[in-house]
Amino acid sequence: MSGCDYVRLLKLNIVGPLLLVAWAAAVVAGSAVPAWDRLLLLAAAGGLSSAGASVLNHYGDRRLDVLMDRTKARPLAASKVRASAVLGLGLALVALSIPFSLWLGPLVAACTLAGAFVYVVIYTLWLKPYSPLSVVVGGLAGSFAALSGWFSTNAPLSWTAAIVAALVFLWTPAHFWSFAIVHHRDYQRAGIPTLAVVAGTKGAATCILLTSVLLALVSFLLYLLNAFGSVYLIGTVFLAGAYLVSNFQLWRTPKQERAWISYKLSGVFLLGIFIAMMLDVLLARM
Repeated sequence: MSGCDYVRLLKLNIVGPLLLVAWAAAVVAGSAVPAWDRLLLLAAAGGLSSAGASVLNHYGDRRLDVLMDRTKARPLAASKVRASAVLGLGLALVALSIPFSLWLGPLVAACTLAGAFVYVVIYTLWLKPYSPLSVVVGGLAGSFAALSGWFSTNAPLSWTAAIVAALVFLWTPAHFWSFAIVHHRDYQRAGIPTLAVVAGTKGAATCILLTSVLLALVSFLLYLLNAFGSVYLIGTVFLAGAYLVSNFQLWRTPKQERAWISYKLSGVFLLGIFIAMMLDVLLARM
């Protein structure tokens, strides 16, 4: 057991993008750039909650992880840490997020805890072992990150807020379905009914393409509703174009190599679209 083992439990590669989503939503929602103290509080609340949820995800998946080559070396699956310690750490991190989120307001606290609940209880423990559509519902966890950022500025709920949250919700399935194509044999061996296992790689690739088309349309809807300007539009054209081309190629040739490219591009799309939002708003306020 080492400190590195516990760091791996935090899934910082998930925590980081969620913090960017929350910060971007805060920048977009406010009439001015949010104060640094509120951004830091938002980072503390969201970071602790999402890290805690990630740790609890390891705990919930501990019996499945030992069955897959991709995950059997994880600290808990490899018995490098005790299950009780992982459970305690995850619960403690989520609990520590509560005072930070409450400082920003009850709606922020509600969204922060709802995101953790969806990811741990509804996705990890309930749906993932039984349903190929688990990641669809799991996408709500990311949507709550966007809403927590929005409400941290005390801005009221609006169509822009709802669509920004919907972007994360719509992005999630295609992102993880492409990942599931890459590792579909692992999931099949573990008995996890991902879409690639249940519908085959061609069926999964078809759903990825259709979902990404819907995602692109919703992305452009924000421009059509005058939520953002030309900077956002230019970024969206390039990001959505590259992502759609990649997913069309995956649909034509549903192989692991193509799926891996689509998986990586989906991450670029999410980060890029939210960076474009922030740049568009910040430049307009200068």
